[in-house]
Amino acid sequence: AVVIDEVDTMFDESFAPQLKKILAVVEAATAAKFNAVEDASPVQYVAVGATHPPEARKIYKEFFPAAKEIETDLHRVPPTLTQRFITVKAQDKITELRVIIDKLAAELQARPATANHAAGAAAGGPVEDNSGRAVIFTNTIDSCRFVAHFLEEAGFDPACVHGDIPPDRRDAEFNKFRHLE
Repeated sequence: AVVIDEVDTMFDESFAPQLKKILAVVEAATAAKFNAVEDASPVQYVAVGATHPPEARKIYKEFFPAAKEIETDLHRVPPTLTQRFITVKAQDKITELRVIIDKLAAELQARPATANHAAGAAAGGPVEDNSGRAVIFTNTIDSCRFVAHFLEEAGFDPACVHGDIPPDRRDAEFNKFRHLE
């Protein structure tokens, strides 16, 4: 699945060109791997946002011609969705992030390397990998920098990608992430 969260914010921050590149890569890889025909992609795409600007809707029509728009009541959780909300004091956010990362890392290490591949292939869906890659969204550039610094101090190799860095550097960071560099 490809989830595009905070669509309105991404477009406000000028991430449209990078988003189009990512979608083009996913589309090409999916078509090559699954010999997908139009409207039959095994990849599910979800675009979430408070609003969907005209530029976003144009991209939806280009990449998802058969897409269906679903509006939901933000105060009601659909029965098929498991939602977790963790209340944390501002000063404890980084500590809690580390706890979550450590739990996920332990789960990842406990899984056999082939389990995700076999499950994805058997279901006819996308194949999940055990690379340990993750995307952490923040709501401000300062928060992005702070979290990246924290992750660096914890021994990770983060990329701080936000609207204030040049597009070519953003592209380079996305490429490193995609190619496990």
